Amino acid sequence: MFSHTTNLFSLSRLRVAVGLACLAGAPVMAAPLASGDSAVIQPGDAHQSGFLESGAARSTSTQTVLGLYNAAPVIWNAETVGLRSRFDELRREPSTTGLWLRAQGARYNVSPVGATGYELRHGGLTLGADATLSEQFTVGVLVGTSQSNLDFSKGTKGRIDSAYLGAYAGWADADGLYVDALIKANRFSNRADVQMSDSVQARGKYHDYGIGGSLELGKRFDLAEGWYAKPYGQMAALSVQGKDYRLSNGLEASNNSVRSLTGKLGGQFGRTLAMAGGGTLQPYVKIAATREFANGNQVRINDQTIDNSLAGSGVELGTGFVAQLSPAWQLNADFDYGRGERVDQAYGVSAGLRYAF
Repeated sequence: MFSHTTNLFSLSRLRVAVGLACLAGAPVMAAPLASGDSAVIQPGDAHQSGFLESGAARSTSTQTVLGLYNAAPVIWNAETVGLRSRFDELRREPSTTGLWLRAQGARYNVSPVGATGYELRHGGLTLGADATLSEQFTVGVLVGTSQSNLDFSKGTKGRIDSAYLGAYAGWADADGLYVDALIKANRFSNRADVQMSDSVQARGKYHDYGIGGSLELGKRFDLAEGWYAKPYGQMAALSVQGKDYRLSNGLEASNNSVRSLTGKLGGQFGRTLAMAGGGTLQPYVKIAATREFANGNQVRINDQTIDNSLAGSGVELGTGFVAQLSPAWQLNADFDYGRGERVDQAYGVSAGLRYAF
């Protein structure tokens, strides 16, 4: 199969020189990529060793593993984006108790520090209930599910199904100062379907758990003719348990945990309008500067350590409305867009309905 002259061994578009060492059964080390990755290739192990790409790119197997690890913070934040609107609704009607339902969809382009980027399409549904304990204090619970599809390249896909349960509380005084808090726990079910260059498929699946929370402090300023301005700051943290798993092609991956710590400074500006026939409409626009502080999030793949963090800055823009259709029914919607060093949000859409008792 191998001659005494040097042959070219093609592996996921990476050509590794294999010489007489192959005849002797000795392993051949692929040249490290610019990112520091390398692989040991054993003769005859084309399906199990295809973890590198040519140039500075990584193999589709490696890309998929890294993407499944670092997507959790993006998903966790996408699931909670509509809760800010829910807090605003509570402050508009502070003496009510009710049920609410909210659907969301979004598309992100994610570019981790040490890996090739991918597209993430997210959709989910959240059900919640809350009650006013006093004129200033409200508590609630939520439960939901979401599905996120990761698109890498060359037919390689990933999927993460998330189920979550959370609790939240809000406090506000008569001068417009408020504090909102959330805690949410998730179960992530992760699956990889890798299409390698030789048309062989590799698969793997695992599940892990995460818990996170956020705290927001802000103040609403009521202006003339129904206008208002609301500056705010927010911190959010998430920790997802580490996991070891193996793809069917032999790639082995492990990490200690996935951590996220994000800060946000922003503002919302809108107006409350009276609708013909009763009810009110509150359109608004919002803008925020964001920062992901968590560095590292290292992943070990076949004895190589890779930085898999999403640390970086960004900006978020959005618009939306809250329509009070009647004393009992309320409709709301949000439209979001974001640009960042590691995560771009091409679009985000969420819509909700609330019934007050």
